[in-house]
Amino acid sequence: MKKVLYLILAVVLLAPQITSAQPRGRMAYGVHDIDSLRWRDNCILADPVSHTYYFVGPAGRSVMSYKSKDLKHWGEPKQVLVLPEDNWVSGNIWAPEMHCYNGKYYLTCAVPGTQYASYADNCYVADHPFGPFRYCWQSPVAW
Repeated sequence: MKKVLYLILAVVLLAPQITSAQPRGRMAYGVHDIDSLRWRDNCILADPVSHTYYFVGPAGRSVMSYKSKDLKHWGEPKQVLVLPEDNWVSGNIWAPEMHCYNGKYYLTCAVPGTQYASYADNCYVADHPFGPFRYCWQSPVAW
């Protein structure tokens, strides 16, 4: 019985320490200092076209992005991709990355599927880092 009580106490005490994949205060408006953005599985794109940095990360079934000119101060977040409800993906997006190639922006991310007990790598393409992104015809690119 003591072990169960200790386990419950540990869960209650540690629960506030467990962070989600969302940046803290991600919907706040204004300029954000890089030190205040705590976000895992993210990527920074140094856009050669606009000479702007894009900080991309997961937000449940969507991908959020901040932009900056100096890597220190970041503008308000923007949702750049949202998975539709009728999509084959069964869970949340993980580890999105954005790359610029031949004038197009490619967003890749790991997503859990329903057919296999594994992740697939999806690919989306857009003409601008903030989208709109559309599903690449060759996705998923790997199981």
